[in-house]
Amino acid sequence: AAPGRAPLAATSGRGPRDVEAYNLYLRGRYAWSRRGRDLLSAVDLYRQSIARDSTFAPAYAALAMAYTPMMVFGVARGDSVLPLAEASALRALSLDSTLAEAHLALASVRKMQWRWRDAENEFTAALAYAPSDATAHQWYGTLLYSLGRVDVAVAQLLQARQIDPVSAALGTDVTYGLYAAHHFNDALVEGRRTVGLDSTLAISHWLTGLALLELGRPDSALLAFTTAQRLGDTPDARPALVKTYRALGRTHDADTTYASLVRTYRSGKGIDRDMAIGAAAVGDLNAALQAIKRTIERREPIVTEYSLPCDPLLDPLKALPEFTRLLTSVGM
Repeated sequence: AAPGRAPLAATSGRGPRDVEAYNLYLRGRYAWSRRGRDLLSAVDLYRQSIARDSTFAPAYAALAMAYTPMMVFGVARGDSVLPLAEASALRALSLDSTLAEAHLALASVRKMQWRWRDAENEFTAALAYAPSDATAHQWYGTLLYSLGRVDVAVAQLLQARQIDPVSAALGTDVTYGLYAAHHFNDALVEGRRTVGLDSTLAISHWLTGLALLELGRPDSALLAFTTAQRLGDTPDARPALVKTYRALGRTHDADTTYASLVRTYRSGKGIDRDMAIGAAAVGDLNAALQAIKRTIERREPIVTEYSLPCDPLLDPLKALPEFTRLLTSVGM
């Protein structure tokens, strides 16, 4: 369920046996709705709820749904939280196979495991049990744009926003979906609307910066990226900053930022997708292509939160037959 709406647990046939377990669950949902580092608080509250009632399926589902976004907001790595999310989702389903949140949680896990068909089946099940759940439409939209199906992704995301227009976290996915579909003016409008809903959510500023960059406004984009970095809990801004500095004619800053990105990557702490974007920005398409190849070989979970086929920052690669071959080989 999306923030501001009645949680699915309230209508589930398997409610908590302990009132305090339910109260902890509700507090966890509020923390979850804020995303960022509040996801850590959500996890703690859900664990407390489960400790009070180990048969409360919605708490297990919600716990899984708190783990999966952590890598997007820079709170945890995918390889550390994904097994925890999977175990929690499966436990929720074993307790209540009709719980939409449980199917939604498992769908998110399967997506991050690059198991597209299984993910889509679980999203379909979640929407069958809860057709008006904003988060189900939202997360299904992220699966669709990760596969390059951006038009249907945007339709799902806009449907989610219509159901829940006041969720900033949902607004971030709507913004990115519009951006991936190359609807940059619409992405900018949505990004600014989302910033207005919660100006402390760093990723909203980062996404607004991406739209501004593609609209040929690198000076405003730089300000947005700087704000995102100051607030923290956002994807690494350096790959986009390389392109931004080059657009501003600040070649030295672009080269320095790219060198910093390369150092991080070579130390084993970087993300292949980030390296690909930075390399594409400086025109080293071979290095960018090799990074894309590695992210596909490794099946990096974080990549499924974006759109390798459609992200504008990867546009320089789209004329390369090898890029298309790599993506189609894994169903993108």
